[in-house]
Amino acid sequence: MVTALPEYLQLYKNKGTQRAIRSGVHLFLESVYGTKRKTKCSSRATVQEFAELSGQYLNDTSRDRAKDLETFVVGTLQNISPLTARNLFASVNNWLQYNDTIVTANQLKFIRARMPKGKVQTIEDEMDIVTLQKILLHCDLKLKALILFLVSSGCRLGETLLLNIDDIEINGDGIGKVNIPGSITKTGDPRLTFISSEAVNVLKAWLTIRPAYMESARNKANGLNGTRPDPATDNRIFPLGEHTAIASWNLAIEKAGVSRRDRTTGRKTLHLHMTRKFFRSQIALKIPVDIAEALMGHGAYLTDAYRRYTKKQIAEYYKKGESVLTILSSGDISEVREQLESTTKDLQATKQGGERTASALSGVVLENQELKTQLEQMRAEILEMQNAAAGQTSEISELREQTKAISKLVEALMSENVKTQDDKAVAHGQAVVESLLKSPRRK
Repeated sequence: MVTALPEYLQLYKNKGTQRAIRSGVHLFLESVYGTKRKTKCSSRATVQEFAELSGQYLNDTSRDRAKDLETFVVGTLQNISPLTARNLFASVNNWLQYNDTIVTANQLKFIRARMPKGKVQTIEDEMDIVTLQKILLHCDLKLKALILFLVSSGCRLGETLLLNIDDIEINGDGIGKVNIPGSITKTGDPRLTFISSEAVNVLKAWLTIRPAYMESARNKANGLNGTRPDPATDNRIFPLGEHTAIASWNLAIEKAGVSRRDRTTGRKTLHLHMTRKFFRSQIALKIPVDIAEALMGHGAYLTDAYRRYTKKQIAEYYKKGESVLTILSSGDISEVREQLESTTKDLQATKQGGERTASALSGVVLENQELKTQLEQMRAEILEMQNAAAGQTSEISELREQTKAISKLVEALMSENVKTQDDKAVAHGQAVVESLLKSPRRK
C-alpha cells in the first residue's frame, strides 16, 4: 500500500517541515509529468491535483524511479541554489524511500554527484542596528512588534507565529519570558527564551489594538474564500501566516530603500529569517555561546545548557546581553544601568565592611595621637639643645676674645724684651771701645 503525499505529510507535526516537503514533491512531480503550478503559493485546487498525482506516480510500477530522480536533479534543481536543492532532493528521496521505492545506493551516489556544487549562493547584506532602524520606520505596529520580538528572542518565524498570548510572561525587570511549547518547535523539544524590555513595550502596544485588528480582519473576510482569524478562538500573538509576514517585511524594506536582489540567485539580500543570525551574532558578544544557541533552539545545546544552568541563571545572562539587542533606542542606557548596578553592589560591599574599617581607623587615630605627643616632646628637647648650643657659642666667643688679648700681651712683652737686650748690647760695645782708646799704644 502506497502513502500518497497528504498522508505522508501527516507524519510531520511541524508546519514548516510539511511545506518544505510539499514543495519538493510538487517540483518533482512537475518534472515527471510536465504539470506546472500557476502560483508558488499552492491553492486548494493545486494541492488536491498534486495529491492525486503523487498517488498515481507511486502506483505506476512501470516508471524508472532512479531515472526520474536523475532528470529532476539535472533539470529542475540545476537552477536552484545548492543548499535549497539538497533540501528539496532529500524531501523527495525520503518520500520515495518511505514508500519502498527501489533506488540502489550506487544509483543514489551517481545522482548526488550531479547535484549543484557549493553551499549558500546568495550574498546577503548585513543586518545591523542602523538598517533595522530604517526598516522599522516603515512598519505598522503589528510588524514592528513582530520584528523586535524576532531580533530579541532568536525565535524562528514559524514558531513565533504559532505562539499564544499565554506563552509570554512579563517579568518585573521589564524583559519578557517566552515559553515555547515542544509542539511548535523544529526539534520537538520545549524551550525557554526571552524578549527585550523594548520589545515588551511595543508588544504591549500591539496587544492593546489587537482585538480591533482581529475584528477588522474577520470583516474583510466576509464573502471571501479561505480562513481568517476568529477573535473568539484565535489566541495567537501575531494572527497571520508566514507568507503575509514575509510580504509585509518585503514592503517595509522597499519603502526603507534597503531592498536588493542577488544578481546570481535573484533572491532578496535582506530577509526576515536573518533576524536569527542578528540575534546570534549580537548576544554572543555578551553571554556564553552555549546559552545563545540554546535560546535559539539548536538541539545540540539545549539539553547541555539546561543541565548546566538554572532558568534564573539563563535569565540573568540574557539581561547582560539585552543592551546589544536594543534597536529603537541606544544601548548606552542599558550599559549605564549595568554600570550603576555594579557600582551599587560595590557600595553595598563597602558598607558591609564598614564596621571592620571603622575599628581599624579608630586604632590608627589612637596611634596617630601617641605619635603626635612623642613628636611634641622631641621638638621640646631639640629646642633645649638649640638653646644650650647657643650658650656654648657665647662662651666660646668670650674665650676667643681673651685668647686674642693674651696673644697681644705676649707680643708686647717679647718686643720690650728684645729692645732691652739691644740697649744692653750697645752699651757694652761702647764700653769696650772706650777702654781700648784709653790703653797706651805699643811701639
